[in-house]
Amino acid sequence: MSVDIDPIIIGKLNDFGRRRRNLIILRGLCSLIVSMLGVFTFIALADYLSQGHMPDNIRTMASIIGYAVVVYSVWKTCIRLLGHLPNKRQMARLVEQTAPELREDLISAVELGSPSDRSANDSEDFRKLVQRDVAGRVEGLDISGVLPIARLRRWLIASLALVILTTGLLNIPEFGGKLSQLISRALLPG
Repeated sequence: MSVDIDPIIIGKLNDFGRRRRNLIILRGLCSLIVSMLGVFTFIALADYLSQGHMPDNIRTMASIIGYAVVVYSVWKTCIRLLGHLPNKRQMARLVEQTAPELREDLISAVELGSPSDRSANDSEDFRKLVQRDVAGRVEGLDISGVLPIARLRRWLIASLALVILTTGLLNIPEFGGKLSQLISRALLPG
């Protein structure tokens, strides 16, 4: 009889993976908002300061660079991390980094329960004991407490601040209508 990874451990690793993925997606969305509003409002303001006489080729180049900045920002904060899905061992390492009270025990339990990492020197009783001990410790682990949304506080505040600032600028009489038109020209330079 072989000892597999305890279902409680697998469940917590899966919960952690889902929570991590959702936070990465939220960070990517915030990054999209911050970079999109920041870059294209800046281009529109530069166009406004030139009194709408920014040459089309410069506006087009600024828009292309703006889109490159947005894509790079979202790739760096979200897509790159979602493209690499950690295996159970790597996920256990991530959990241990956020919950240091588990020390190296979670990784040990995952390694001892993985068929590829089994050694002839380990006894079944030892594996069962480690699995039971770690499962009991991770069972009460609050994943939302280990990965709180507060980790994204700066991203959320920056997104909200830029949305409020841009909305405020767009609602200024006479200036807002012109800025809206200039942002549209920056977004679609052709």
